[in-house]
Amino acid sequence: MSVEDAKKYSPEVFAWNEYVAGQAIVYARSFIREGYTQLSNNEYSDEKKKALFHAVEDVRHIDDSIFAESRLEHDAHVKEFYNKVAFAKKYSLGNCQELAFVALDYVIDNGPPGIDAEVYGLSGGDHVFLVIGRPENSDPNNPDTWGENAFIADPWANQIYPASQYKEWTKNYYGTGEIEARTNRTEDFDPREHKFAPFEKINTQYMRKAHTPEHFQEFTQLFKTKCETLLKCGQQFQQKLETMANELRNKYGDDHFKLPVLNKKIEQLKQLNEKIKQSLQQEIKPEKNYYETRHELELTLNRYNKTLITIKEGRASQDILRRPDEQKSVAGKVMDLYKQAFQDVRDSCKAMEKIDKSVDKSMDEMASLRYSK
Repeated sequence: MSVEDAKKYSPEVFAWNEYVAGQAIVYARSFIREGYTQLSNNEYSDEKKKALFHAVEDVRHIDDSIFAESRLEHDAHVKEFYNKVAFAKKYSLGNCQELAFVALDYVIDNGPPGIDAEVYGLSGGDHVFLVIGRPENSDPNNPDTWGENAFIADPWANQIYPASQYKEWTKNYYGTGEIEARTNRTEDFDPREHKFAPFEKINTQYMRKAHTPEHFQEFTQLFKTKCETLLKCGQQFQQKLETMANELRNKYGDDHFKLPVLNKKIEQLKQLNEKIKQSLQQEIKPEKNYYETRHELELTLNRYNKTLITIKEGRASQDILRRPDEQKSVAGKVMDLYKQAFQDVRDSCKAMEKIDKSVDKSMDEMASLRYSK
């Protein structure tokens, strides 16, 4: 289909775009109930306005608590988009941007494959919305080139309208007064001040790549590779602790004060290594959407990483393992000063330091792993 044909009015295309736009708005507004830029907030007390302002800002800056070693998505746009959507849905908070992102999420998962949607902002202004059905080779910054079938879905304003009517319907948001307790306002679109600007890569075409079987294979294989690296690290850690425990047992007997700590760590590592083996043997099926599948795998890796770090860095156990192997009196320590020139007694403290460095190196290696092409 030529560019000019795509711009011509088509009852079927128009109806589909209108339907998807309406459903995307209903979906977004069913999740996000409050924000700090909504016009209805003007009726709120200053205290409630401030509370909503800080709540939305907090949601925008939430750390997803996933270690770098556990991440399976390295595309910054995909990662940012799905994190924003997940937290906006979870806390039911957001302004026009979060609403537009969640609306796009609906189209990605539920829209017909032939319908494209893009998140747009107003440069020279402050508003975000969704554009649905823009012809591929039209000017992305000029709605006058989008033809008769494209739609604008504005979840924040709870409006959908043909993009060809943008001059009559599109509004810019602005606020007056103290930022935390602002009065929210809108103004008419002014072509001298405002320009339509698509968000880079925040659209169905780009985000749907994350849902392809090829991408599923990439991040599930990366999960397996990271698990293998973690298992190797855990097994080596366990073996080195077992060697250290045997040396202490042979030299000092079964009652040495470090042995209970080492035995506990060894048992914890055995349990961790067994869980990692089970994850490696488990078949991963794309039963859920991209984000849920990937996030569950990341959470699994994160639990394994946290467990390994806890085993390695437990404060109480570290305090015990850092003590000299022989607990001597002051007189005994003075005698050792004379013996040092003639006797090299290996201390498990030094061995433990080497083990810790080895684990750290493996964790760094896992953090650097990327998709293999």
